Amino acid sequence: MDWICQMIGVGGDFLHTSGKGGGVIQAVAGEAILNIVTCAKFRKLREITHGTQATISDQQREELFCSPLSSKLVVYMSSQSHFCIPKACRINGIRYRKLQPSLQADGNFGLSASTVLDAMEEDEGRGLVPCAVVLNHGTTNTW
Repeated sequence: MDWICQMIGVGGDFLHTSGKGGGVIQAVAGEAILNIVTCAKFRKLREITHGTQATISDQQREELFCSPLSSKLVVYMSSQSHFCIPKACRINGIRYRKLQPSLQADGNFGLSASTVLDAMEEDEGRGLVPCAVVLNHGTTNTW
């Protein structure tokens, strides 16, 4: 990936060879969302089972991807989010919850922090674990 950064004039910490940066290019948005949801799942499972600062072995890392705790995780999104987000959750074996957007002060529809927090608290009361909130800017649906 370094050659792309260098081609567009980005360097330093963004370079993979710096040990601090790097990345991947996804062909389509659905691929990117799948990676995002997979990373969120992995990070939450690691936090639950090993803490946030723990170093884990390769074996422990592999076991996280098959953890039975996956089915307790919940990703939150707008009911207007793209279908690739629930699909990424299904592929990862985690739950998702579509939340209804409401009219915001700026005249646009969106999710309020209180709507998301209420849903998370309700799910925690049912023994589920909030994992991620996926937000989108604009949709193709109209109200």
